[in-house]
Amino acid sequence: MLDWTEGTYERIEALAKHGHQKLERAELVIDTIEFSGMISLPLVNEGKTFGWLVFLTEQGSFEDVIDQVAIQEMTDTILLVTRWMENEIRRERKHQEVIDLITKDGLTKLGNRHSLTADLRQKMNRKQAVALLFIDLDDFKRINDTHGHLVGDEVLVETAKRIRSFSQFHDGKAYRFAGDEFLIVLETEQLAQADFEQLATLISQEMMVGNELVLRLSASIGIAYSSSGLTSLDELIHHSDAAMYVAKNGGGDGFYIYDSFKDDQ
Repeated sequence: MLDWTEGTYERIEALAKHGHQKLERAELVIDTIEFSGMISLPLVNEGKTFGWLVFLTEQGSFEDVIDQVAIQEMTDTILLVTRWMENEIRRERKHQEVIDLITKDGLTKLGNRHSLTADLRQKMNRKQAVALLFIDLDDFKRINDTHGHLVGDEVLVETAKRIRSFSQFHDGKAYRFAGDEFLIVLETEQLAQADFEQLATLISQEMMVGNELVLRLSASIGIAYSSSGLTSLDELIHHSDAAMYVAKNGGGDGFYIYDSFKDDQ
């Protein structure tokens, strides 16, 4: 197996743009092997080149080994292979786009409510311990009313990035539930108070949106655990939602764990 370095890839990409060609002495040497000829065809999607299909020969030139007719036949065959690869890649990308439409929020690219339901149900069916964090931005309506919905969307996108960063750090997944409501699913029986404080601090950091507009928001966070014996998906979401409202009614910019929450309060 040849030792492919970043420099080798860059050299081949530069040469590939010339298509079929002879190579000068020592023009392309990979892992002590000298190549003397190349056929390359671009892989194109929507008018943009995203890669190259490259064939190299070690000894002599293409003209030394086969005649021009054979070279043309080889090139036509490679072209057919290239077109097939392009079609397969397009088909796979379209398939992925459909999956993204079904499972991801269009604005923030976080998981959507459908994805949350499917993932959470799977974990609960497997009896996995889950921590569900329900996050609601404090006074977000004021942002839309004061600065407009475009700025509001930018705030949601930036907040989503921060929430995703936190969830990935803890090996979890983040979702946009609705409007300015987000959820994080973590596979754990217990989180430390420092974890919730870390999330609240991350969300409340200044952000620059719009025309260099600097904003700072806080969030109310409710936490519920499936390890409390819950078997209902809706009940777990309800518990985290109820805990979030306890945090919000307490002035916001904080968190509350459902364990100590009573429904009759």
